[in-house]
Amino acid sequence: MEQNRSASAKSGKYRRLIKNTFILTLGTFGSKLLVFLLLPLYTNCLLPSEYSSADLIANLANFLIPIFCCGVSEGVLRFSLKEKTANGEAKYDRKAVFSASLCITLLGSLLIAALFPLIRRIPGFESYGILVILYVIASNLHSIAAEYVRACEKHALYSFQGVLNTSFVIALNLVFLPWLDLGVYGYVLSIILADLLTTIFL
Repeated sequence: MEQNRSASAKSGKYRRLIKNTFILTLGTFGSKLLVFLLLPLYTNCLLPSEYSSADLIANLANFLIPIFCCGVSEGVLRFSLKEKTANGEAKYDRKAVFSASLCITLLGSLLIAALFPLIRRIPGFESYGILVILYVIASNLHSIAAEYVRACEKHALYSFQGVLNTSFVIALNLVFLPWLDLGVYGYVLSIILADLLTTIFL
């Protein structure tokens, strides 16, 4: 009887693993497909020099994100998982972990905002300093919310939020690029606003 229960529990774990892997793969594939469909829009609405500037903004922001985020999103995943003590109690309070991560992100946001005059002095970023700062802040908030959802084992929601985020980017790009013709600002603002909207949703 005990062997049957053990085999059943193991089988249940494998089924959950396969199910969660499928859900995450589906979400990732969906996001990548939507990004691929955006390429004709970018090539039609952005000059090569504008696309290059947008890429530089994203690269600088992605370089600054771990510095001013202090890797807190990875910490949210690590300390929010269902880890228990020898007494069977949760080792860490998820809400406390999430609150602490938001406080760290807020502090990092204030620090990078203080560097605005310095960022504007970097060649090629004279007009894009504010975009870099907003990109870093929005991305950090999105990462924290997404990793917390993942730690809570809401795999379907975690997978869906990736597709939702990409859908927001597409919708905003359609408004900011061909309609409002905002160029680099429109491209980067689409990513920033998509991250903020997805964070609110999560």
